Amino acid sequence: MFGKKKRPEDMTEKELVNLEKRAETDPKAMLELANLYYEGKRVAKDYGSVFKLYSKAVELKYAPAYANLGYCYSYGIGVQRDEQKAIKFFEMGVKLGDVAALNNLGFCYKNGKGVRQDYQEAIKLLRLAADKSSVYAYYNLGECYSNGLGVERNIKKAIEYYTFAADKGHSASQYILGECNQFAKWGFKENYSQAILWYERAAQQGYAKAQSALGSCYEFGYGVRQDYREAAKWYGLAVKQGDVDAQCFLGDLYHHGLGVQKDINRAVQLYKLSAAQGHSLAQYSLAECWEREVGGLKRDVIEIAKLYRLSAEQGFHRAQCSLGNCYFNGCGVKKDVSEAVKWYKLAAKNGNATAQAKLKQLHVV
Repeated sequence: MFGKKKRPEDMTEKELVNLEKRAETDPKAMLELANLYYEGKRVAKDYGSVFKLYSKAVELKYAPAYANLGYCYSYGIGVQRDEQKAIKFFEMGVKLGDVAALNNLGFCYKNGKGVRQDYQEAIKLLRLAADKSSVYAYYNLGECYSNGLGVERNIKKAIEYYTFAADKGHSASQYILGECNQFAKWGFKENYSQAILWYERAAQQGYAKAQSALGSCYEFGYGVRQDYREAAKWYGLAVKQGDVDAQCFLGDLYHHGLGVQKDINRAVQLYKLSAAQGHSLAQYSLAECWEREVGGLKRDVIEIAKLYRLSAEQGFHRAQCSLGNCYFNGCGVKKDVSEAVKWYKLAAKNGNATAQAKLKQLHVV
């Protein structure tokens, strides 16, 4: 979304001072300095300064600044969120031929953000941006073709767009290709080694989903030597960004002392964060912790049944079986054998051996 950045770690103090001086009058320098304030590298993170610098560059009619200022309005960066103003600045940037503005406006039409959703308009704008080699446009077009948004669904074409963006360093596209290789999606053959390469490229750029996926590969030894400490490292990086999967999986490592010192309290804390975002395994694990009164939790049958239900309704077979037990024993819910059987059947259908045995005991076919 933003202008080209100089790597902050390569910038000397003298260069930083010089950049700040140039940013008083030079719009290109304004964008460079704004990016530093946005990332909080070499200078303290300051969204107010980001907005002021982009605004100043727009006043000087610097084309690349319009997309950035629109982005600030779109997401409330240093200014009150205003999607209508965002669209206004994106459109002004498009008139000046700015590629980022083309992509951003196309993204807005694709997602109905600040404008009425219009896939055809989105495709038109994104293709114009792609013609100017925008990696973001290629990614967005990949989403359109993979989901049939405004175009006939075409996985081959989607892969071409994702691959172009991934080769140019687009982290989300790299992650998608990693998934394709790991899970043999969209005609790919299972290739853990290639999946690891894509995940690593995205994870090293700070893409949380890739960090979590890479953590899972190290935890279970998919394409790499099993290494719980390495798994904990990558999960930890993703957790810092609020990744719901990583919160649950790192919780498991703390729960069992794998790659980290065993810490049930920390595990419960992570389960709570993940469960609050709707993660079915975290909801189940948290309920189990409540059942066992670990991590400072005192048994609360109503909360336990509630968590099992939230997880069970998402199809998690262990939670379905446990919820069946709650109904069978009247624990946290009113005793109801027919309801218990319903949940046992769902769990059994999903391959839960305990539920299958329970149904056999109850002589239920």
